[in-house]
Amino acid sequence: MIARGKIGSEPVFLVKPVTYMNCSGEVLKDVLRYTNSEIDDMIVILDTLDLPVGQVRLKSKGSSAGHKGLASIIRIAGTEEIKRLYIGIGRPGEYGEVVDYVLERPSKQEKDVLENVIGRVSDQILKLSEDDFQSVMNSINAKQSKPD
Repeated sequence: MIARGKIGSEPVFLVKPVTYMNCSGEVLKDVLRYTNSEIDDMIVILDTLDLPVGQVRLKSKGSSAGHKGLASIIRIAGTEEIKRLYIGIGRPGEYGEVVDYVLERPSKQEKDVLENVIGRVSDQILKLSEDDFQSVMNSINAKQSKPD
């Protein structure tokens, strides 16, 4: 699924793979060709168990840290230098199963936190049309003392 838009005069594409999450990278080459883009032009947005609900982290590179969807993208891209925005979903309780946890709907409170964070981070990401990635990354990551 691909949505098109513009930030100023620059075309922007929002892509949601409809493959299984673990196979997210399978569409990468086709998407880059279709959008006439390079790996450096994209930002992968993904959930992570390693951050509390609503906390975000923008990074310019790194390993998949066990995230199978990101691992698929890294494998197909042939590089770990992929910009990514992690959105924290927290970890299940002591007795929770990770698979069930990541597939269940968030609670009302978690949903409210996530919607607020997505709105705030979206505004920051739009600044990439004006500022360099490092500045935007520093701005987003500096505001992470605790989620809203």
